[in-house]
Amino acid sequence: MDALDVEAAANEKRRHVVPQVAEPERLVGGLERLAELVTADDARLELVARVAEAAARTTWAQKIRALGRVLGNGPNGHATLDEAQILAAAIDAIEAPHIQVLVVLRNHAAAQRGDFPPPDRGKALTLEDWEIAGRLPGHKDVLSALLQVLSGHWLIEPVQGGFAFEQIGQPGPWAITSLGRACMTLLEAP
Repeated sequence: MDALDVEAAANEKRRHVVPQVAEPERLVGGLERLAELVTADDARLELVARVAEAAARTTWAQKIRALGRVLGNGPNGHATLDEAQILAAAIDAIEAPHIQVLVVLRNHAAAQRGDFPPPDRGKALTLEDWEIAGRLPGHKDVLSALLQVLSGHWLIEPVQGGFAFEQIGQPGPWAITSLGRACMTLLEAP
């Protein structure tokens, strides 16, 4: 790769990252207000740095907009800075295949109508690994890796009726968490 290729790649990356400022600017009421909020203290500057780094690592417009929303909501007081940091890290870690797993889990839980008493409630609102793989057959070989990333950021959690992972030898069935739903809201907003 020569110097011109490197420069062109850098310019393309900048073109994708610049739109991340538009969403937080809109959410907080202008660029001056955004600058005031994000430079108020070290924690806010850290959030800006993390969001900018995450946005610079992707060309996925949906992810860049979601990171912009995190930046706009965190310093503006709509979310705590800690929550914004956690959301930024989770959004940074996931890609389209992770989102597809979250969509499957969310849609499955949403499709369950009625009041399910406990033990049936857990089964009705969760899916086993093999059930997720059946709905996303193209992800079968990488499903464990996808689930590990999602559970590592607490976007999904294993629901096992009181049994520990070591007792039954496998995690799951899986359910989407409130944090997973929050990430989906940020990623799916127009």
